[in-house]
Amino acid sequence: MFTPENLRKTLELFNEKIQIKKDYLSELDTPIGDGDHGNNMARGMDAVMAADLSGDLPDIFKAAAMAMISKVGGASGPLYGTAMMEMMKASKESNEPEILLRAAIAGIMKRGNSTVGEKTMLDLWGPAVDNLNNGTLNTATLEILVEQTKNIKATKGRASYVGERSIGHIDPGAMSSAYFFESMIEAGLKRLIGEVAKDVPITTAGGLEDGGIGTSMERISQAIEENTADELLAFYDLGSAKMNLEMAIEMTDKKVTLFDTAMVESAYTACALLAADVGEEDIEQQLATLKVK
Repeated sequence: MFTPENLRKTLELFNEKIQIKKDYLSELDTPIGDGDHGNNMARGMDAVMAADLSGDLPDIFKAAAMAMISKVGGASGPLYGTAMMEMMKASKESNEPEILLRAAIAGIMKRGNSTVGEKTMLDLWGPAVDNLNNGTLNTATLEILVEQTKNIKATKGRASYVGERSIGHIDPGAMSSAYFFESMIEAGLKRLIGEVAKDVPITTAGGLEDGGIGTSMERISQAIEENTADELLAFYDLGSAKMNLEMAIEMTDKKVTLFDTAMVESAYTACALLAADVGEEDIEQQLATLKVK
């Protein structure tokens, strides 16, 4: 569920990703748009971070919406602003992510007069929320959804002007939206772990150096070294992450145990057991029950 705390954390993480990857987002936008999506989003998220994000869920969503609408240029400002405003309205009655996110999707559809399949941010939001409802939303899913936008011919927005030539390019709005959902996942995981295992150090290592979603051996190695523990448990959610983890483990003196189990559930379970001083062998037995079939 959304709470004021994890919503603020989601926005903080989203801002970090946008600021780091703004050049990449603008590069994606250059062949099929105005080439300014990254800079526009970075300016908008600067405004969100400068806004008053205190208060309850509706207050935070409203503050984020107004900041995005006033500072983000192009279509992204009204669309992201509408998404936040619709979640603000829905959050007065519910804090369930699916309900709020579906309200956002309805608002984006109405504001942009668009639907899924037209090479817009909806091609990420719609399927992502479906996966959230099915319990299958993770960074691997987001990566697949972003890549799938390459195969879509743009029929809405600036990208529609290039017609068939839009095929083969990632939609920048879908990419920035993936960063939002990735931030939401990370904020939720850290909040859950914080509730049961405040003293267990956890680090994440998602994303590529060029801004894309995926895994990087360098980032994984950095996360391993930055973690204060001498012995680590490592979890992943797609095949490339396993290979990069294995290489990073070979390069560190720390003891790192790699688990081929459901990432979010395993990380939560492991941290709860570590906080309870459960032994490593017992933890491995518990995690074995979470192995992905």
